[in-house]
Amino acid sequence: MPVIDPQPAIIDMDTTYGAILLGLVCSAVLHGITVLQTFIYYRKYPKDPASVKVTVALLAILDTIHLIFCTITIYWYLITNYSTPNALGHQMWALNLQTDFNSVAGFMVQIFFARRVWRLSEKNVYLSGVIVLLSIIHLLGLVRAKYIPKIFCLTHLWVSVFTVEAFILVETSKFDRLIWVTVLGLGSAAGADILIAVSLCYYLMKKKTGFPQTDSIIISLVSYSLTTGLLSGIIALICVICFAIMPSNYIWLAFFWLLGKVYVNSLLASLNSRDHLREQFLSRDVRDGTMLQFALGRSDHRHSQQIALERRTEKAKDPTGVCSAVTVNVQTETKLDYI
Repeated sequence: MPVIDPQPAIIDMDTTYGAILLGLVCSAVLHGITVLQTFIYYRKYPKDPASVKVTVALLAILDTIHLIFCTITIYWYLITNYSTPNALGHQMWALNLQTDFNSVAGFMVQIFFARRVWRLSEKNVYLSGVIVLLSIIHLLGLVRAKYIPKIFCLTHLWVSVFTVEAFILVETSKFDRLIWVTVLGLGSAAGADILIAVSLCYYLMKKKTGFPQTDSIIISLVSYSLTTGLLSGIIALICVICFAIMPSNYIWLAFFWLLGKVYVNSLLASLNSRDHLREQFLSRDVRDGTMLQFALGRSDHRHSQQIALERRTEKAKDPTGVCSAVTVNVQTETKLDYI
């Protein structure tokens, strides 16, 4: 805990603790959505691979711990040190450590989607490698812990540099020294998010079949990819810009608190959207006697799509009184991997 000078510090409450208070409220709302989505996931998809279920559990735990640390931060500044105005200009442990949990959650989500890009791109190592590299830059790096002389530690890059330097700097007025850390870390995160979104959209569009109903599913997947990927990328860019322009206030931190929640909810929304897509596969379109049916099955956690096209003509009596009927059955199978 830093030694606090009893002399009052001049702090703009609106752009510092007012900003992160609003960020905490919005984060709590998003965390509530995370809890709901997590409950829906475990109820609807009990047969998913254990690795996916463990990932969801870890993300929910990280998200919860992050919210707890954010709440402790606000409580310490605005309640515990209510009568110590100069405390507002100093850092405390929960504020410094909350970045770790937020960024680890973001890294896990980026790796999850990088794996999806790898599979959709038919194992494009170069594209997937760039995404993974940007994610690692977001998370890992060689950092010198100044409070441990001559020792270099392999730890989170922007997270740990920021955390270590924040403990060292103590005062928020010195945060302009961390601009390079934030630009490097969150800039890499934004680059990875945008690259994931663009890559998923590109490879999904390449899989269009020409069947209107099937293509509508592809368009839905593209929409999910753009919405989730670009949203997190935009928020990361806002964090970078706000910190570069206003490093001494907490407007950037309010957006950063939201960023982790957006990461977790984007993955959960992607997993939970499978039932909605399956319902579209099961839809029927009857036009001029044409019926198009989609059935989505499950086999070893893979989804097989069976398309049956059946056309029946109206029964027409010939002079002999015998009804003629023409039935055309076309069946194709396409494997879709949502995980």
